[in-house]
Amino acid sequence: MKISFKIAISVILPSLICTLALLLFMKYTLTQNLLENLNKRMQTTCSDIEYSIIDSIATNNSIEANRILKNIKQQNKEIVYIYIQRPFGRILASTFDDGFPTELLSLKNPNEKLVRIFKTKDNTIYDLNYPLLGGSFGTIHIGYTHNLIKDRINNFILQSLLFSFIVIVISLMFFLFLTRSIVRNINKLIYLTKRVSVGDFDTRVDIRSKDELELLAKSMNSMANDLKIHRIERLKMEERLKKEEEEKKRKELLRREISSLEKERKRISMEIHDGVMQTLASGQINLFHVINSDKIPEDLRDRLKISYNIFKDATNDLRNLTINLRPRILEEVGLKRSIETLLERAEQSNNLDVELIYDIRSKLQDYVELSLFRIIQEAINNVIKHANASFISVIVKENNDRIELTIEDNGSGFEINYEDKKYTNSFGIIDMKERAESLGGTLNIEKKEEGGTKIYASIPFKKEDFNS
Repeated sequence: MKISFKIAISVILPSLICTLALLLFMKYTLTQNLLENLNKRMQTTCSDIEYSIIDSIATNNSIEANRILKNIKQQNKEIVYIYIQRPFGRILASTFDDGFPTELLSLKNPNEKLVRIFKTKDNTIYDLNYPLLGGSFGTIHIGYTHNLIKDRINNFILQSLLFSFIVIVISLMFFLFLTRSIVRNINKLIYLTKRVSVGDFDTRVDIRSKDELELLAKSMNSMANDLKIHRIERLKMEERLKKEEEEKKRKELLRREISSLEKERKRISMEIHDGVMQTLASGQINLFHVINSDKIPEDLRDRLKISYNIFKDATNDLRNLTINLRPRILEEVGLKRSIETLLERAEQSNNLDVELIYDIRSKLQDYVELSLFRIIQEAINNVIKHANASFISVIVKENNDRIELTIEDNGSGFEINYEDKKYTNSFGIIDMKERAESLGGTLNIEKKEEGGTKIYASIPFKKEDFNS
């Protein structure tokens, strides 16, 4: 069965059924709405009557009250009658010229708004019982005819049937054209879905039917474009994740390498301290006793003093070497005091003016302190050996989630070109950069305009990396 025939069955037949059902429903709804509007008009009219006639009631002027009621009735063809009944049943005013109907006198007058329906030979009457000023002055009764409502409903049904017939005929005339257009557009959408299903996200369809199919085509075109973008983003993300994973592994290997290097330095430091330094110390002590002996000639004593001083200098050099290899002071007094010690030694041995600004409020982990210490140590050594400076400044501060380290001097200065093998092969510079990168940070070296060199390192950290 062709889709056009299916559409004919699924559209025209339900349309006929729905049209009939809709007419019945609209008849019911219209009836209810008209009755509801009638009730509102009745109450509004009673409210207007109450406002207009209150003076006449207060003065018991029935003539003026009759005149007002008749004027209101003449202005509204739906009104059959209006009358005002006193609390004890007396009729104050009405629109009846041929006498008051006795059947209306039998109606009860409850002290509330109430609509009652009763039929006559030719009409159906809707009677509203409306308490006048809360019922203290009596009750307004107003009767509306139902015939006008019935006429409106019948006219509406006839017009609706005629309109529905015209619409159905016109719909049948355009049905073939619309069906052909719909099927053609559906085939385009099917083609697009097939292309997308095989991974072709560049195919697009052009449907300009100004209906849901056009919106669907735009949505599917947008979907194909989004899928293309997502595929590109996914490939980029996979590449980025791959690089991040490689960088993470590289940093981890770098951290392990640095850790292994520190362990090896520690081992060598201990071997020097427990081996060579002890031997030199013993030799130095023996020389001291020999020099102070009275049994040796003076010329030999002078030569032995020279040897003693050589032993003493060698011992001091080895002690400084062990300190550089294994900064025990870092374990004993912490990072701040260790930096102060480095600067004090530089100040005393090299006649440098030094400055330290230290603003770390958190306790850093051992490997973080060690890396910062090594960077500062290497930077100070470079200043002493190469910068020809008279001043060095070290600033260590905690800024939100980063540790910022700045080391400046007023020496000759140099600027690092990291593509220059002369510098990239420098162990000290590589060591500083790798230590910063192992912590996820960066380190830059630049020449200052006013002279000297500035080393800046920024190292991120998470709060859980610290013990408050």
